[in-house]
Amino acid sequence: MRSKKNDTALHETLQYVSRSINPVLPWLIDADPGFDYFANDAGETPLYLAVKNATISETEYILDKSPSQAHGAPDGRTVLHPVMQLHDYFRSADTVELLLKKKPLTVKEVDKDGRSALDYAASLYRAHAFVDILNVDSSVGYFRDKDGMTALHYVAGDHFNVALSDYFAMLDFIERMIGKLTEQRCPGCGDIRDHKGRNLLHIAAEYRKYFCFQYVFKSIPSSPTNDLIVINLINRREDNGNTPWDLLLSLGPDELPAYRDECLELIKRDPRTRQYCVHPRDYEVGVYPRNKVCTSSPTISRQSPF
Repeated sequence: MRSKKNDTALHETLQYVSRSINPVLPWLIDADPGFDYFANDAGETPLYLAVKNATISETEYILDKSPSQAHGAPDGRTVLHPVMQLHDYFRSADTVELLLKKKPLTVKEVDKDGRSALDYAASLYRAHAFVDILNVDSSVGYFRDKDGMTALHYVAGDHFNVALSDYFAMLDFIERMIGKLTEQRCPGCGDIRDHKGRNLLHIAAEYRKYFCFQYVFKSIPSSPTNDLIVINLINRREDNGNTPWDLLLSLGPDELPAYRDECLELIKRDPRTRQYCVHPRDYEVGVYPRNKVCTSSPTISRQSPF
């Protein structure tokens, strides 16, 4: 039986619990474990509602008893997407681990904007999910959304707010995320460009992400292949004709001078940039680039997904 909104009894019982023991849920599942529960008119599947409202053990019970449960969520997402936006970090981590174990193929599914769960994890800095998803299927590191952006663009592009005491730990964590993605799982993804022609360093320059420049110019070891990657990253022009160097200069001498100057020093001190031509011929420090600088980038909402 379904209501006018296409809710089943399982939908109904999961909509009105809040991570407390629900005695009705096991009874409904056990009554017909083979029944296929699909989404209601709002795009909510029982599994999505369980992730939203039920306990971890109850979500696991549903997946154990009925492993073929539909795993969709509103806006074309899977249940794995909104888990990244849960405010409870530890509950999010436990739920991701469970879903990857029971529903590993969800890592390759994308939402209506072409964004995978890895993109969500990258944008919201969910380390546990980022690493676990890449361990399940590293190919998602190459996935591009409707704007041509990969998970690496989201690591470099989104904003985050952390307590000052956690700031340097967060930077270390994000550097390790980039390292895992570019070196261990998806080599070559660093130079993938979005539909505006931007690579990792273009995004990092626009969003003041010093740690991205620090990773590229201090953590990537020198080798013939790596040297070519680094030079391509810093010399690549986006659709407005700007290199990452140009975007740094566009900040001007008085706008975040420490950030700009530290990034420029990282570039100039790298032996690879002294060996190859990096600077545009008619640009010097303190001179604005002649091309218009565009600093817009899509982000993934940090608001509750439910």
